[in-house]
Amino acid sequence: MTPDRIEQHIDTRISSYLGEGLRLDEIILNLNGNIESFSKRDSFIRVKKRYLLRNWDLIKAKKKYTTYCVIHYTRRVKDLEWAIKNKEKFPNLNDTKLFGLVLLRDKLLFNNRVNGESEFGRVVIQGNDGLDFGPSLLKPGTLKEKIGTKIDLEKDDVGILWKHWIGQA
Repeated sequence: MTPDRIEQHIDTRISSYLGEGLRLDEIILNLNGNIESFSKRDSFIRVKKRYLLRNWDLIKAKKKYTTYCVIHYTRRVKDLEWAIKNKEKFPNLNDTKLFGLVLLRDKLLFNNRVNGESEFGRVVIQGNDGLDFGPSLLKPGTLKEKIGTKIDLEKDDVGILWKHWIGQA
């Protein structure tokens, strides 16, 4: 199984839990249980994600699956904890939409890395202007992501959340 497939599997489970009506804190408890269970396995190795990915072809399948699951579960626990902490700032968004924003963030960051940009890269705003997610200031406008999602950075909850996420709010 590739890292992308593992991430997709875990994210689909989280979406499924949300669809069943579980709260974010209940999902975090479930994910923490999975982290504990996977961490106790003999096939778990304590390495950083970067090391695991760089040596993916050299590591046995069971070890890389177990280890990557722990890494991604841990990442999602942090994302869901962030969503709980900042939920009151976005009263119009339910838990499913908040998790959708996490997935949108990942998609935007991944698309920029694939296109050879820096970690936060450069995303085109509708019109001639650019939106720099790096250290420079965020410019107001409408973000048009590759899948066609439009976000007004000054008015939409998603745009405000994105600005908050990158520390520009």
